[in-house]
Amino acid sequence: MDCTRGFVYYETSRGCPYRCSFCMSALDDNVRSFSMARIESDLLWLLENETAKIKLVDRTFNYDPKRALRLFKFILKHNRCSHIHFEIGAHLLNNETLNFLKQVPEDMFQFEIGVQSVLPETLKRIQRNAPLEQLEKNVRFLLKHTKIHLHLDLIAGLPGETFTQMLNGIDHVMDLDPQHLQIETVKLLPGAPLRLQAQELGLQFDPNPPYRTVSTPDMDFNALERVRGISRLLDITWNSNRGKRFIAQLKQHYGSMAHGLAALEQFWHNEGLLRFPLSQKEIYEQLARFIQVAIPESLQEAATETLCRDFALSERIILSKAPSFFNVDLCEAEQLWVKQKVNKLRESLKGQGVKLQFFAAWFHCGENNGEIEQRRIHLFFYLTGTGKKMRIVEQIINTAEIINISDAYDQDVLKADQ
Repeated sequence: MDCTRGFVYYETSRGCPYRCSFCMSALDDNVRSFSMARIESDLLWLLENETAKIKLVDRTFNYDPKRALRLFKFILKHNRCSHIHFEIGAHLLNNETLNFLKQVPEDMFQFEIGVQSVLPETLKRIQRNAPLEQLEKNVRFLLKHTKIHLHLDLIAGLPGETFTQMLNGIDHVMDLDPQHLQIETVKLLPGAPLRLQAQELGLQFDPNPPYRTVSTPDMDFNALERVRGISRLLDITWNSNRGKRFIAQLKQHYGSMAHGLAALEQFWHNEGLLRFPLSQKEIYEQLARFIQVAIPESLQEAATETLCRDFALSERIILSKAPSFFNVDLCEAEQLWVKQKVNKLRESLKGQGVKLQFFAAWFHCGENNGEIEQRRIHLFFYLTGTGKKMRIVEQIINTAEIINISDAYDQDVLKADQ
């Protein structure tokens, strides 16, 4: 079996100690674990065979904090190159475990953490016993002190939650600044307590798999579809590390990131963009169009420049194919500065097997009238080596400084001639 490609799904336990009413595990709160000897033997085989990605599908991997810490330590000791995905209860992480997780290298662990809702009444109605305050405290610790990738979950269509409250929940979670936010519409699985209560609670759902809720007394079909659209937009932007600065900046333009995402979803819907996949370049081009029609004119320039930086820091921009929203017409002094910087870096990389490519564009320095002295140059270096991920380095300088350097150089030349 070739373990170096794709996912290996592995289960160390079955069942869950919690009784969330949307989950089949609510029917039985007993947790059954394989023996530690069996688990460690299996994991060792997977790790020694350099399995690329291992997804542990336990409902709550750290239901027993002592057991979880032992396995975290075992994996860290024996892992060479595998990426491990865990579904955990963040509120269950104790201080000993949190402090241990500080030493986990980047790209080794990913934690999926179910927030589900930030409304206490909704959490109570679905019998979810996970103290939100402790969960958030531990999430903040993980984001600040560890290199673990955090994937947080929200569920739309739960009892008692309106569209506006859903947007507030998105803002609440995004204020934590996770690497990934997944929003799913609640599914009424056969036999799950919430499905048995569907008629009583007024929940309408598709009787065919995956049994997705289509309307509730608090959110009609259109509202739930809008949430699904927002989820899709998060997937192609924030969750894909694409346009993150721009998405974060929506808070400035709309008063909240979620309301900005709702406006973006409306634009995407009106343009028919949710119906088919888009390339990365097409996504950025549509975001640039959104700026022109949905953001106040006085803020459009700053928003566009944020978008430009996001794009140039996510993939190599080829000058001849650069989107029209980039300013690429550099003056002679700017071109000379770029050439000098490129030549200097190229010289330093000789013999290292690194390929250097670059792209330069100019941006405004705050409020100005577009005068050349009030510009700044952003120079992006794209460095690639055999078998290595592309590295992007950005250098920034104000054009006024470039002109001063150029003038000083000219003066030195004149003095030398005299």
